[in-house]
Formats: sequence, structure tokens, C-alpha cells
Amino acid sequence: MLLKMPQKWRQLLGTKAPWLFALGACLLLGLALLLVDPLFVIVGLAGLLVTAAILSQPYYGVLLYLFLLYARPGDMYPQLAPLRLTLLGVALLTAAYGLQVLVFRRVKPIASTPMIFMGLFLLAMILSVPGSFYRTISVDRVTEVLRIVYMTYLIVHLIDTFPRLQGFMVTLCLIMAYLSTSIVLRFFLMPDTRIEGKGGSGGIAGGFLGDGNDYALAQNVVLPWSMALLGIVRQKYLRLLLFYTIVIGVLAVSVTYSRGGFLGLATVLLSFYWIWMVRSRRYVEGVVTGIIVVALAVVCFFAFAPRDFVDRMTSIGEYEQDESALGRLDAWGAGGRMFVDHPFIGVGSGAFSIAYGMQYKPANAVAANWREAHNVFIQVLGEMGAIGILTFYGLFFSIWFLTFKLRHVRLPDWRENRFFHRVRSAVYVSLAGWFVSSMFLSVAYYPHLFVLVMVVTSLQYLAKIRSKAGTEVVIIEEVEEE
Repeated sequence: MLLKMPQKWRQLLGTKAPWLFALGACLLLGLALLLVDPLFVIVGLAGLLVTAAILSQPYYGVLLYLFLLYARPGDMYPQLAPLRLTLLGVALLTAAYGLQVLVFRRVKPIASTPMIFMGLFLLAMILSVPGSFYRTISVDRVTEVLRIVYMTYLIVHLIDTFPRLQGFMVTLCLIMAYLSTSIVLRFFLMPDTRIEGKGGSGGIAGGFLGDGNDYALAQNVVLPWSMALLGIVRQKYLRLLLFYTIVIGVLAVSVTYSRGGFLGLATVLLSFYWIWMVRSRRYVEGVVTGIIVVALAVVCFFAFAPRDFVDRMTSIGEYEQDESALGRLDAWGAGGRMFVDHPFIGVGSGAFSIAYGMQYKPANAVAANWREAHNVFIQVLGEMGAIGILTFYGLFFSIWFLTFKLRHVRLPDWRENRFFHRVRSAVYVSLAGWFVSSMFLSVAYYPHLFVLVMVVTSLQYLAKIRSKAGTEVVIIEEVEEE
């Protein structure tokens, strides 16, 4: 076409083509802004840029998925809900990974014992659907877990270097810091939003972070990552950010007034202190310092903490007068009866509250007609029976055992070795915080355990590729990092 044009037009188009393209794009954008909601146009342009970045570097899709999963912009901004951003993130990462496999032939299957139990747990959920008290809910739960299991598989294949694993962890720490900042500011600046009768702040962003108790659990899982990375990263600005994530995370758990979350937070802090004491071998000094710090914390707690916060926390031991605690006892008893009546596949994943209200609510039950299990193991036992509880135990303990097994790994690069074992210790602490907090919550289908599967599987893979790349991985009997 250009050959048939006069010489001056060919020269003009050859030198001014970028400017003409930009002018045309601006005209089209202006026309679109007149005819379509500007929000959708802006989101569309941003989506094009993000798509290009993810297709060229799939790792960016991992970070985007973390943001969409935890920050949940579709819940916080209803205008974005029709876009179903999380599903778009899944589709983008799938396309990027498929491009890597089919076009560039980068095939490197990765598996671990926790990933196997993750799949078995999903299978147990599927088996519980036919006999469910509410099949629609059960199918929804299966769909949610299927998505996170699928994304776990993709993500462990993309976190294939230590910098990428660090970026993955730092990103989630910063996302939680952003959410925690919102919760703390809302608590102090908008006191009318506090939960009536409890005084604390609720959750944020909806979904598995929409309740204050659930949010405290999520923060207790991620908080150990910030504490571990703080002693590893070398950039001063990143250290300041990580220190902020720790401080704001502790404050956010506190202002939720979640008793289970507070116990989980105490477990996280004490566990990390114990690991530091063992690693440094300062046992006597560590014990004495720990006793002094705990004593001062207790004094400050009763002297300076708000009265409603103290009353809420000290009510843990007064379950006979606490309607919430008595309701939990009703739910736990009902969960046992569900297991007796449906020992193999339960009453259906996600259908505990329905089964409770329809058949298993005690005659002298406290308050609520549709009550959740308020204990993750009772929840799984009642909803999925023996098959579900065995696979769920397998998932939890396989994460722990794999983390324990990796204690003997020694990497030749001292920086990578320190990072490896600090992160491994953080997984231990995250498991402890999750376990304590989940004893009071129904969180079997939340992504926290699956995220820990991503981290520990990546650690296992990184230890293996060092040996295959010609860099020897030394196995020793004792490791001080434990």
C-alpha cells in the first residue's frame, strides 16, 4: 500500500507513525469515554497492560492473583463485581502458564506430599455432595476449593527461584498490611462501625476476610512471614515496610477483639521467640527475658488496654455465662452426632449450619438456629465424615512433616541457606497460629493451608534444583536454624 503512495506521504507516515498511532488511540479513547462508563474504559486499558505483562512474565500473574484473592477489589468496590476479577486472574495465569508449556516447552512437573493430600481433600469434598443437606452450597464450596487447588498447582510451578519466593511472601505481607491499616483506621476513626456487644472491629473485603475472627486468623498465618523476612532482606526501605507490617498486623488482630485470634497471636509471638532462643542457644537468658517480657505485657494489658477489650479477652474462661461459648458447645455436640449418622461422607461440604438447623440443633440450644461448627476439625468431621477428616489431617500434618524433613538441608550459598531455613521456621509458626485460631472457627475451605502448601512445596523444589544444577546440597544431621 505504501508503495503506491507519493514519496512525501511515505516519508510522513514513516517518521510520524508513532505520533499518528497515539493520536488515533486518544481519539478512540475519547469516543469510548463518551459512550461507555469511564470506569470500564480505564479498567479495560489497565487490563490490556496487565495482560501483556503477565503473558510475558507469568510470575506477575501470581502476584496479581494474590492481590485479587486477598484484597478482593470486587467486594470493596461493587462497581467492579460484574467483572469477576478473580476469575479473570485465574484465566490470565492459566494462559500465561500454557504459553510457557506449549510454546517455550518449559515443562517441569512439581509435586509434594501436601499437594497429594490437597487433591485427596478435594476428592472427599466431591464425595460429600450427593448426600448433602444443601447441594447448592456444597457445589459452591467444591468449586472454590477446586479453583485454589488448581492455582496452587500453577503457582508452585512459577515460584522457581529464591527471589520469586521472597517476592511472593513480601507481596502477601504488604497486602495484609494494607488491609490491616484499613481495619485499624476504621476502628479508631469510625467507632460507630464497631460490632455491637463486642466492641471490636469486624473484618474487611468480604469472603474469608469479612469477619473479624476470620481476619485475625489470616493475619496470624502471614505475620510470621514478616518476622522471618525482616532479618533477611537487605534493603532498608523493605525492612521498614516489613517492620510496619508486623506492628500494624498485631494492632489489627487486637482491634478485632477476637479471642481465638488473640490466642493465635500469642502463639505466633511465643513460637517465634522460642525459635530465636533455640537458634541462638541462649536458653537461660532467653527464659529469663521471656518471663520478664510476659510479666510486663500482662501488667500493661490490665493497666492500659481499654476496659471492653480486657473484659472481652478475660471472658475466655467464663464460658458458662458466655452465650457465644455455649453456642459453640452446642455446635460441637451436633457435629459429633452428624458424624455418627453420616460416618463416611458427612452431611455435605459447607452444609453444617443447614444440617444443624434442620436436624441437629439441641432442644435447649442457645440462640442461633443456623450455627456454624466454630472448630475446623468438628466442621470437617460433620461435613465430610471419616474420609474428609483423614484427608484434612493428612493435609495439615504433611505440611508439618515436609517442613520438618527439610531441616537437614544445607545450601552452599549462605544467603540462600539462611533464607531457606528462616522461611521454613516461619511455616512452622504459621501452622501453629493457624491451628490455635482455627480451633474456634469454621475455616476448612479458606486458602491459608493451601498458601502454606505453595511455600513449603517451593522450598522442597528449590532444594532439589540446587543439586541438579551442579550445586551440591549438603545434608547434615544437625542444623542450628531449627
